[in-house]
Amino acid sequence: MGSPSTDLVFFITGASRGLGLGMVTGLMAQGVTTVIAAARRPDTSEALQELVDQFPERVVTVAMDTSSEASVKARCPAGEYFGHRQHSSLLARNC
Repeated sequence: MGSPSTDLVFFITGASRGLGLGMVTGLMAQGVTTVIAAARRPDTSEALQELVDQFPERVVTVAMDTSSEASVKARCPAGEYFGHRQHSSLLARNC
């Protein structure tokens, strides 16, 4: 499979560890422009914070509990954030 387009915005849930963190790491390695990394407590993941420090203009963290509709509605920046971009956007929900 080929590389993802670098001008896409990816919204990854469960980004603080495991598969979600792996997706964020892989997308950064492939040169993707923007990843919104959502997790219940993104500030507690040293690995995710290292990516934010390394790519401050490309990795945006969001504290969100995807099992809570209220949390998603309150914290989901997707519509607002993507509205300012001029390209396609993708969501990867890590269940």
